[in-house]
Amino acid sequence: MKRLAIIGSVGIPVNHEGFETLTENLVEQLSYKYEITVFCSTKDLKRSERKSSYKGARLKFIPLKANGLQGVLYYYIAIFRALFYADTLLILGVSGCTMLPLVRLFTRKKIIVNIDGLEWRRKKWGRLAKWFLRLSEGFAIRYSHVDVVDNKAIQRYTTMYYGTVSKVIPYGGNHKTVDRSNEALMNKYPFVNNDYFIKVAPIEPENNIELILRTFSVEKEQLVIVGDWSKSEFGKALYKEYGSLSNIQLLNPIYELEEIDFLRGNAKAYIHGREAGGTNPSLVQAMCLGLPVISFNVSFNRETTKAQALYFGSENELKAIIKTTLEKEYIKNKKAMLLISHKEYTWKRIAEQYDDLIEWLRFEYAHKMNVPKLGELDRIRLRSGDFEQIIAKH
Repeated sequence: MKRLAIIGSVGIPVNHEGFETLTENLVEQLSYKYEITVFCSTKDLKRSERKSSYKGARLKFIPLKANGLQGVLYYYIAIFRALFYADTLLILGVSGCTMLPLVRLFTRKKIIVNIDGLEWRRKKWGRLAKWFLRLSEGFAIRYSHVDVVDNKAIQRYTTMYYGTVSKVIPYGGNHKTVDRSNEALMNKYPFVNNDYFIKVAPIEPENNIELILRTFSVEKEQLVIVGDWSKSEFGKALYKEYGSLSNIQLLNPIYELEEIDFLRGNAKAYIHGREAGGTNPSLVQAMCLGLPVISFNVSFNRETTKAQALYFGSENELKAIIKTTLEKEYIKNKKAMLLISHKEYTWKRIAEQYDDLIEWLRFEYAHKMNVPKLGELDRIRLRSGDFEQIIAKH
């Protein structure tokens, strides 16, 4: 069997969304065809969760965190170990890609990198971290055989900035199901008997949490936000200011999938505030659960929802949506989101695209498709923050 190593997730079985869910679904769909090795973190998985194999994949553990500063070394070690027995390396994220030039000198193993979103644009990073992530992104694109992005807006960026064409493979969400009439959960969360809006996200500035909270504190519609409020001073301050309002429920992270999907599934609409990144898992999952979507108006989100959601870019625009959107418009929105999700975001389709990519690499040497880059002035503007304007112009 062909041998595939998957590097960059916390590990499986899944207790996180994102790369972990992608990894588990690739294992489920492709282990009949590939001998798959998944690298996992002992720091992120409890001892009781660590297995030697899972759903046909072999699991290898590294005693470091998969994210943050330790994550760089975690990637380095996993990539080095994978070279001894894998034919193809699927690297999820760019943190360890600064070692790829050295790897390419000494091996002919095929390397695919999913660069995820534009991590360097996130507001939580300092200048040094942003510089390193930007450097790693460049190495990932230049020294992989193929780089994968999950959104066409990011493909436009990599094409314009690096002069190469990335492969677009989105994220899936049809693993989500919901029992909307779970009696125990209805008793635990009595607010589900009334209309409410919901958001599930890390409590970080680029998710526009504060904008959403300010809006609902005035409008008095019911809002539920599930997130890690105690993880940062930013989250603690928001919780202190808005947590006592009667129409706002600020819930701590919920790790039981049935419970979080119950809360999402019973909501009137899902509010997606993320302004950085690509195809966001929470957004895709809400679409697959059949929720109307109210999304922050940036290119990534418009691409994910195929410009058929409701969009806001300010408090006033969000207020207008909440106050004026009719029930028939929410129903139309819901139907559009479900149709898009069934067409674009099923794990079977996504696994088939990765399979096709791996097979193509076996028989073809992947030359990067060169295209004209942006002019230097636009490249500087793109790097310094005029992202949406440059993407829209091109």
